[in-house]
Amino acid sequence: MRTLTTILLLCLPMAVMGETFFCTSTVATAMNDNGVVNSDLPVQSWIVDSSRGLRVPELDGVAKDYIGECEIKRALVAVQVWCTAKAGILSQKNHIEVNKRINEDISFMASKFGAAYNLSFFGKCTEI
Repeated sequence: MRTLTTILLLCLPMAVMGETFFCTSTVATAMNDNGVVNSDLPVQSWIVDSSRGLRVPELDGVAKDYIGECEIKRALVAVQVWCTAKAGILSQKNHIEVNKRINEDISFMASKFGAAYNLSFFGKCTEI
């Protein structure tokens, strides 16, 4: 009985932990009602934790606090994480989708929806 209890105590924290990813954009585009406004945006980074939420890019780096919520879908060969959060002065909506497939790079797509324009990002993630 003591061995079973020890195994459960060691494994339980791993069972409740979510996947955590550090994602950096490689492609970014700004769009408005008239089409593409700018396709040469600076690199931005996000931290995605499927159990705690999303840390979004800010002017001075990545936000210190997790916001929003995430949904995770697991399949035999892939894990997908979708997170949505509102951030900033104007409560800009942020959405990110992380795709992790067995034996492949981890990729992401992100969108920031603003009043005047929308930003779209694509890039790679590292699991941390």
